[in-house]
Amino acid sequence: MARHVAALAERRRALLIVNSKSGPKADSLLRTREIAEKLALAGIQVDVKVKIKKKRARRDAKRAAKRGYPLVIAAGGDGTVEAVASGLIGTQAVLGILPLGTYNNVATCLGIPTDLDQAVALIASGATRPIDVGRVIARGMKKPKLFIEMAGVGLGAALMPVGQDVEKGRWETGAEALPVAMNMSPTETLLRLNGSKSPARTRTLLVELINAPRHGAGIVTLPEARMDDGLLDVQVYRDMDQPAIAKRFLALKMGTPTDDASVERWQAMRVEVQTAEALPVVADSKVVGSTPARFDALPGALLVIAGDGMGLTRPASAALVSATVERAAPLLAVAYEKPEDPDELPPKPPAGEPDHPVLARVAEAVAPLAARTVKASQEVRKAPVPVTAAAVGAAGLAAVPLLRVLFKRFGL
Repeated sequence: MARHVAALAERRRALLIVNSKSGPKADSLLRTREIAEKLALAGIQVDVKVKIKKKRARRDAKRAAKRGYPLVIAAGGDGTVEAVASGLIGTQAVLGILPLGTYNNVATCLGIPTDLDQAVALIASGATRPIDVGRVIARGMKKPKLFIEMAGVGLGAALMPVGQDVEKGRWETGAEALPVAMNMSPTETLLRLNGSKSPARTRTLLVELINAPRHGAGIVTLPEARMDDGLLDVQVYRDMDQPAIAKRFLALKMGTPTDDASVERWQAMRVEVQTAEALPVVADSKVVGSTPARFDALPGALLVIAGDGMGLTRPASAALVSATVERAAPLLAVAYEKPEDPDELPPKPPAGEPDHPVLARVAEAVAPLAARTVKASQEVRKAPVPVTAAAVGAAGLAAVPLLRVLFKRFGL
């Protein structure tokens, strides 16, 4: 087993796509070397691309999949993750995520830690899951747009450019767009679910097509939503005006109870939306067109490395996630933080005594977790998952190269 795991670890290669300015401090690019070195310690050799524009990140990811990279890692926020993911839809390549953004909605829903060592260890675990992706086609679009978190019709789409302008300091542009959203009012809306001949009729200012339970500014709008159930969750805010919708979202953001009496919900694989007055349509963070629009769920279209996340019906096993966080990640931190002063290195144990305690913990982790992970991988829904991504766990891919590094660094 150990030889098999080590061989897989030696062959692992990936493309790392790093956002040039993710996170509250916009300093993600400065961490590129640290990220690459920690991935190398975990047995993953990376080539690096810098994401400056989403279009380029999508193209780089798509090319990597065609060139046979088994793993493409997105290091950044939700925008980076969604751009890289869109290039991998329907391919054999697996998406790894290192969350470096402000909200990290996708990572949170998938159970990916924001701690870098833990996220690297989880990627090394190869705990792959197929997840759903949404697709929208609306008036004014030349081709369909994919989304990971959610899509929307109406008020949310109208306010999205305003939020983006304010976030980027374009105050005048945002102020110009604000009156358009404020002057909107509930309009007659027709929703056709799964091609039904009997559409649902309502008056609304906002329709949400939800794939992930959390989106936007870290708001959980529908805790029950799952990213691997093959369905979109539909929420319609019936006869609610701007103040009522704003009040509800503020309550959701604050984690306080909300009055859902005016919120209608359905689930469907396909949703067609027609409105008496044209309303804007948004996919994730981008306004893409206007109504009429059609939204589709693409079940299992994307392969990702995930943990025990709130957005998963079939998460990684709790034992695997615990081992990744509690064993592999600390070992990775120890291996990366090499003491500069040789006198600070731990002394070799006397003859006849156990090996260095760090190495003992690695050895303790390897055997049971490798076997446990192989069993866990068999629980994954059948999908064309690369063997290197799905067959080996945290101890297998993380502990073996770490063991080798620690032997070398500690002179054991």
